[in-house]
Amino acid sequence: MVKKIILYRHGERSDLAPPERKIPHDISYDPPLTDLGHHQAEKASIYLNSYLSNTSSIKLVSSPMLRCVQTLSHLSSKLQKKINLQNAFGEAFDKDYGDTYSRLYTRHCPNVFPVNAEVEDEETKFQPNRVEPLEECGERMKRVSELYFHAVEEDVLVVCTHLYVIWGLCLANGDGYSESNPEYTQICEYEYEDGRLRLIRSGYKEHLDS
Repeated sequence: MVKKIILYRHGERSDLAPPERKIPHDISYDPPLTDLGHHQAEKASIYLNSYLSNTSSIKLVSSPMLRCVQTLSHLSSKLQKKINLQNAFGEAFDKDYGDTYSRLYTRHCPNVFPVNAEVEDEETKFQPNRVEPLEECGERMKRVSELYFHAVEEDVLVVCTHLYVIWGLCLANGDGYSESNPEYTQICEYEYEDGRLRLIRSGYKEHLDS
């Protein structure tokens, strides 16, 4: 069976935004979306909802970081599908932060930034536990390609994740990636069949111009 694998980046994160767009938050390494980030997420969700309108078998997966869950919640509400949290698509942290994956808003205090979606946790052994160079992120995504993608039963897997994860998957699959394309909510799409990924498009961002 041919599966469609779609990864897209979260919207604008508060800690990297200009001062006038920052949103106060207590967990420094888990920033929320700005208002512009939500606008970008909505644009991406409108496009993806239309693109996937004829597909009934879809799984929505997010990095457990708040900015990704908030971004994917826009699409989740349109498709009326729950969000699955998956550490495999999370961003790595410095070991000095401790067990950061249990101290995120989605797991530690979900009521601080409520998400309009049903969220289910499906944590796996793919969790990164320290800062990864891009090459190591590529190795992680190679393992994800070999083990996680194969186990997905749905026809389409939509993942909201981080820029390094998207680049890492491109690197793991031998595809080109561009560090000059840091756009929020950019889309990377693959076809997956018999353990092999075929890149369809990378760095897609036309929805932001509509």
